[in-house]
Amino acid sequence: MTLLVEVVLPGVSVLERLVSGSRERAEKRLWTTLAAAPTARGSADRGRHLVTGQQHDRTLLAQVQRPFQSGEELQ
Repeated sequence: MTLLVEVVLPGVSVLERLVSGSRERAEKRLWTTLAAAPTARGSADRGRHLVTGQQHDRTLLAQVQRPFQSGEELQ
C-alpha cells in the first residue's frame, strides 16, 4: 500500500507579507531602542546645538539648516 501526501506551500505574496511584517517589527524595535538610550555625549551635543552663541542670535542648528552664504562664518 502506497500513501501519497501532497504538501501545499505558501505563495509568494504570503511569504512577502510575512517578511515585510517581520522587517517592520524589527525596524520599530530598533528605533525604540535607539530613542530610549541617549548617551551623555549625545545629550551634551544636542544641548550645544540648541543654545545660541554669545556673538550670534541663532543657534548652531539654525545656522546649518539654511544654506551657507559666501562670506559667512560658522561657529
